[in-house]
Amino acid sequence: MLHQSQRSERLRVRLRRWASYKGRIGRQEFIFAHGLLPLSLLFLSAIVDAALGVPLDTVAFGPFTLLGTVIFYYGLVVGIIKRWHDQNESGWHALWVLVPLLGPLYHLMYVVLFRGTVGPNRFGPDPVE
Repeated sequence: MLHQSQRSERLRVRLRRWASYKGRIGRQEFIFAHGLLPLSLLFLSAIVDAALGVPLDTVAFGPFTLLGTVIFYYGLVVGIIKRWHDQNESGWHALWVLVPLLGPLYHLMYVVLFRGTVGPNRFGPDPVE
């Protein structure tokens, strides 16, 4: 069993890794750690705002929901950059999503559907191995 200080240190390391745009991540980690987890936090923050009396028609502008939205988009952008790194491409490729219609499809195809570079690349070791 882990001691409390060991658990908090592991959590700190994981949060630092989650928040850093450096390195690579696999598709599964992207979907869960940079997509579903922040999205769950966003929904939870909206529920907290509603429970604190923020009117439902303005709950999207409640303090916890705004904080959850910032965390959600930050995590999503960081995850997308790491997925491009996994393809051995610059994180600047994330800007493809801004091209109308084709940009998001191109982006989705590479970030979610395609496996990254097998073995180490210039951004680090293979996250799947």
